[in-house]
Parts: sequence; structure tokens; C-alpha cells
Amino acid sequence: MPLPINCYNIIQCDAVVGCGVNAETFYSLLRRLVGVLGERDFTIGVDNVRFHHTAVNNMDHFPYDFKFLPRYSPFLNSYEEAFSVLKNMVRRDGVPQGTNDLVRRMTDSCVGIHVNSLSNFVTHDETFSNKCLNLEDIPRD
Repeated sequence: MPLPINCYNIIQCDAVVGCGVNAETFYSLLRRLVGVLGERDFTIGVDNVRFHHTAVNNMDHFPYDFKFLPRYSPFLNSYEEAFSVLKNMVRRDGVPQGTNDLVRRMTDSCVGIHVNSLSNFVTHDETFSNKCLNLEDIPRD
């Protein structure tokens, strides 16, 4: 489930059924983001996986800047935090009764993630992002 978020809301909530997310589904998501966000000044932070690079490299024009997260850095990815909350919300009602029930639970859970949580996820990422982009060491506390 691609889950673009900012510190205010989940921008787009799409369940991908029958296949995993790949370059084609990610490219489609990026195109829909332009329709939602318009051509303003945004930076999109994405995992450093091959299909993200493929989708970005295949775009003729895209109005936003991309920043690829360092490999193996889920603590910098607010998506991972939001998706963890979403999975817990889906699972709390027991085993889904088929694909339709699972998709309904997933999309319903997207609106159930509180704005304070999203803001905290993004703020946490931002405390480390500049150091990562500058290739600085991040000390353990």
C-alpha cells in the first residue's frame, strides 16, 4: 500500500491487490500526486529501492524534488511509522474476511491515524534528514 503522507494527513490511500508495488504502480501514484498537490514546491522523500529510481528516471516532467533515503534507514521513513499504526488498526478486529474486508479496513484505517501522530512522524524524520543528506554521522543516544 503506497501511503504518501505529510504532517497534516495521508495524501493518497490506495490498496494494491494481487501484486506488490512496483515501478509501474509507483509511477501511477506519482502522477496522481501531481493532480492532488498541484505544481508547487515539494520535496518527496522515498526509499532507496530500485523501483523508486526506475519510476523517477522514467518521468519526463515532475514538478517536485526527490530525496532518496539512505539504505536501511526505516527510522527516517515516516511511511514506515504510519504503516505500522495502520497495520495495528487493521489487525485489532481479527483476521480479515477476504480481500474486500482487508481493503476496507486498510482504507478506513487511513483516516483513523491522528494528525498529531503524522506530525510527530514527520518531525522525527526531519531531525535527522539534513545530517543524512550531508552524510554526517548520527550518534546513538
